[in-house]
Amino acid sequence: MNLQPGVEVYQFIRDRLEDQRDEQHPHGHQAYVDARRKAHDLSNDYANAVHRGDDDEAARILQGLRTMAAEWKHHPDYPSDPTDPSADRLTAQESAELDRLKVEHLVLEDEKRSDALTPAEAVRRTAELDLKFKELMARVQDRIVASTVIPDAPPAP
Repeated sequence: MNLQPGVEVYQFIRDRLEDQRDEQHPHGHQAYVDARRKAHDLSNDYANAVHRGDDDEAARILQGLRTMAAEWKHHPDYPSDPTDPSADRLTAQESAELDRLKVEHLVLEDEKRSDALTPAEAVRRTAELDLKFKELMARVQDRIVASTVIPDAPPAP
């Protein structure tokens, strides 16, 4: 665990609470103060757990911060969760394919250095490998875009 996820979620909560405060906090000023204090305390507890190396406690506290932040989950600045399997990253299959392409790239580079390939063959295989990388990245981008939820825009004033 590192400090960054906790800091990001805390700062996100703090900013949203300040937005609410500026819009006349719907639950009154004391509710704002209490929520801000709770987020601050959780953030400090998270940092202390990370420094102690207590990953289980840090994960539990980070989940508490994320629960507080869930109210604003469709906000464009909502922090990503690197532990969420649906986060914008490679699936296990995509990761395995990328690993295979990396190995293929290393083999190709070794063959080029050892003059085992003619220049024309090296160019052809490099182009094929480049195309495979581009196809994989296009599939990943398409999957991410297809799964992205874009919240409705607020009505114009």
